[in-house]
Amino acid sequence: MNQVRIQNKIACAVAVILLIGMLGAIGSNPFKRNEGQFGGGYGDTTVGTAGGWEVHQNGDTFQDGDATIDGTITGGTFAGFWPLIDNEKALFGTGSDASIYYDGSDFQFDSREVGTGDFVFTGGGTGFGAAPLAGVSLYMIPAGFAASGGTPSAGGDAFVMDSAGHMGMSFLTANNRSSTIFFADTDDDDVGTISYNHVTNILSLRLGGLTRGQFSAYEYWTNSDIGRIVFGAGQDAYIEYNGVDMEFDSQLVGGGSYVFLNGDFDMQGGDLDNSTGTIEIEDTIVLDSVGSTAKINGALSTGDGGTTNYTLFAVDGLQTMLGTARIMKEVQITASNITHPSANPPTLTLVGNALVEAFEATNDDMLYTTWMVPRTYDPGTDLKIHFHWAPSDDNAGNVTWGVEWAIIADNSNEVLTAGTTTQIVNDATETLQDEILNTGNTTLTGSGTGLTADQIVMLRLFRDADASEGGATDNYASPAYLISIDIEYMSDRLGEDDQW
Repeated sequence: MNQVRIQNKIACAVAVILLIGMLGAIGSNPFKRNEGQFGGGYGDTTVGTAGGWEVHQNGDTFQDGDATIDGTITGGTFAGFWPLIDNEKALFGTGSDASIYYDGSDFQFDSREVGTGDFVFTGGGTGFGAAPLAGVSLYMIPAGFAASGGTPSAGGDAFVMDSAGHMGMSFLTANNRSSTIFFADTDDDDVGTISYNHVTNILSLRLGGLTRGQFSAYEYWTNSDIGRIVFGAGQDAYIEYNGVDMEFDSQLVGGGSYVFLNGDFDMQGGDLDNSTGTIEIEDTIVLDSVGSTAKINGALSTGDGGTTNYTLFAVDGLQTMLGTARIMKEVQITASNITHPSANPPTLTLVGNALVEAFEATNDDMLYTTWMVPRTYDPGTDLKIHFHWAPSDDNAGNVTWGVEWAIIADNSNEVLTAGTTTQIVNDATETLQDEILNTGNTTLTGSGTGLTADQIVMLRLFRDADASEGGATDNYASPAYLISIDIEYMSDRLGEDDQW
C-alpha cells in the first residue's frame, strides 16, 4: 500500500513539472493560446524552423480543429490543408485587398475586398491568358492563342474572350437535353432566353417572359396570334399575322412597293399556300417584264374580298361577277339590215355613205326584228334601248320613236303572238340637216323579270308620227332617218359554264 502511494506521488510531481514546462513554452511562443487555437481535441504543437515556420497538429497541418492566426506570416509553407469556418476569410495583398471565403452557401472570390483590382487568370494550361484590358471585369485568351489587339465595346466589357484566331463558345450537353442562356432582371429570372432543344432540334427565343419565336431547320414561327417581322433601317416594311389574316405592308413608314425579282411568285392551292386566308391588294401589281406571268393555282376573288361585290375566278377558271361587280354590254342592230315588212315599211335611202331607213312624217312606218339574249347577260336585269337617227333637213321639231317588245322562251309553252309592251321616246332636232342624234336610253321596264340567257326578244321599231300609240307629240314635218338601235344589257360573266 505504501508503495502505491509513493508511485502516485511521483506521477503527480511529473504532471506538475510538465504543466509548468508547457505554460512556459506558451509564454514564449508567438502562437499564443489567446491569439491562435490549434486543437479540436488532439492537442497543439508548435515547431519553429530556420527557413520559415510550420504548424502541425496530430501529424498533419490543420488536419482537425480550428486555427486563428494574428499577425503577419511571411516565408512560410503550409502542408496538408487549412480549414476556415464559415465567413472566415483568407485575405490577400498588403492592404488585405482581396479575399476568398465560404459564406455558408457559396464559395466567394472577391477581387475588390478593399482595392479596385480585377480577376487575372494566367497560364495557358487553364485556358486563360494575359492581363485584362482596361475596364474589363473578366478576360480570357484561349490557350495557345495571342490577343487580337482589338478593344471591346463599353457595353460588353464584363466578360471578354480575346483571340487573334478563330473564336467559339460551346455548350455541351446530352443529346436528349436542352442548352439555354438566361437573361434576368429584378422582376423576372427568365425574362429572356435563347434555348436549343437537342431532341426536336428547335432553337427558341423568349422575350418579355414569353416564347416569341422558334426556328427549325426549314421554318420560323411565332408562338402568339400576333407576330411581326419588320424590315429596313427605319422599320419601313413588315410582315405580320394579326390573328386572322397575313399582312404584307411595304409602306409602314416609307413609300416603297412590292418587288419580286426573277423567278416566279407562286401561290399554291387555297388562297395562299394552302391557307384559308386571303390576299388583299389595296394598290397595284405591275408585271414589268417581257413575258411576265402571274399564276394563281386556285380560286381568286377581287373586290370587297368575296363578301358582296366582287369578281370571282373559280378553280376551273370560270369568271363571274357578283353584287355591283357588273359591266354593261351593248348590241347594235343596223336599220338597213332589217328586212322590210309588207305593211308601212320605211324607205331605204343612201345618205352620203350611209344606208338609212327614212321614216315618213305622216305614216307610222315600222320595222321588225328579233334579238337573242346572250350567255353573258346578268339574269333579272332590265334591258335599255336607244335610237341613232338624223333629220333629213334643218327644220326644227320633235320626233317620237317607239319600240314594242315581247319576250318568249324556247320550249316553255310560249308563242310568237305573246302580249307586247310599248315604250316611247321623244327627241328633238338641232336644226342641222343629217346630224347624227342619240335619243338616250329608254329602259324596257319589266323586261328583266324572268329574263335569262337564250330567250328571244321580239321588237317592232316605229315612228309614232300621229301620236296614236304613245301620245307624245311628233311635230317634225320631214322624214327622219333611222341609222341603228342599240340594246344595252348588264353582264356578270364571260359566258355560261357550258363546255364540250
